[in-house]
Amino acid sequence: MTYSNKLESFNKRDDYARECEFLLEKMRKTIEGPILDVGCGRGGMIELLKSNNLNVFGVDPIYELLTNLKDHNVVEAVGEALPYPDNYFGTIYFMHSFAHIPDPDKAIDEAYRVLKPRGSLFIITPNSQFETIISPLKKMLQVIGRHTPDETVQKHFNPAQLRSKILKQFSDVESFTFGKLKFQRIIATSKKS
Repeated sequence: MTYSNKLESFNKRDDYARECEFLLEKMRKTIEGPILDVGCGRGGMIELLKSNNLNVFGVDPIYELLTNLKDHNVVEAVGEALPYPDNYFGTIYFMHSFAHIPDPDKAIDEAYRVLKPRGSLFIITPNSQFETIISPLKKMLQVIGRHTPDETVQKHFNPAQLRSKILKQFSDVESFTFGKLKFQRIIATSKKS
């Protein structure tokens, strides 16, 4: 299964749609435009935000994923080198893309650079503690052909590790776990001072 096919399958799952709604609900309290989706993939979250009349931009390093988003403000780029001016976005989010970034510290630096003062940062990512627990199940499913590992994952984080990464640039970070099993995912939010 190609990465593109795996991503398309993930985007069609009910839990992905619920996580998009969850993120939107968290963002509603502080949302300010324009908004940047770092690692937008096929644009599931972009579509949700556009349907709420919000001004959204997106970046993804895989051009093939962006082809169905031609009518949106999307460009081929990586989180470590965002092609936007300083202090441009009011809200930035990483929806399941942070674990795929080779240099997460540089991505946080870039998010800080392009975020307006008092702008909001949101990161939703798998919890490494959950991933460790389900790893034997994934290996068993891989043996019988029911799971394909995602080779693009660079590193999963636990809540403390993610908070520590963000605190290198941002002063106020709130994080907690959520999901079907209450700790499957991490959401971290912060504001630029």
